[in-house]
Amino acid sequence: MATVYQLLEPDGAQFLASGNFPSLVRNGTNIPVTALEYTPSSNQAAFWKVDPSLWGSGNLTLKIYWYAGTAISGNVDFGAAFAAYTADTDTGDIEAKNVSTEDTVTDTHLGTTAHRVMVASLNLSDIDSLANGDIAFLRLRVLSTSTISGVVRIERVELSYSDT
Repeated sequence: MATVYQLLEPDGAQFLASGNFPSLVRNGTNIPVTALEYTPSSNQAAFWKVDPSLWGSGNLTLKIYWYAGTAISGNVDFGAAFAAYTADTDTGDIEAKNVSTEDTVTDTHLGTTAHRVMVASLNLSDIDSLANGDIAFLRLRVLSTSTISGVVRIERVELSYSDT
């Protein structure tokens, strides 16, 4: 039994054509820091196509590496949902596929500086009947219920799961 890890970078995110998505930003004085910049009041969504070819069973775990643009306090509410599509088996329209029920987690800013990176861990329990080798998508939002002021930047997301 092993744990499989997939790193989901900000510049690999995809967005719906209908809008309401975070901005891709590059900041940093001495190193380039790429992030997705969310406005919490907007419920913006980013998507990643993921490869579950080694998935065995159980839930998926997300580690969300995030920091605030200006705030040094407050909570961030993250929501993640999954969509899985099995080629040659699923009969629905892949372009009209819905995501599963959203799982959420609240993470608290640890204070001292706005650009301090924190990690929120989220367990995805509704994984839409995922099967090994499916075409799969992850949706990640910063929810409007967040109490943090200003923007929230996601530096990366780590997806992990068991191969057995």
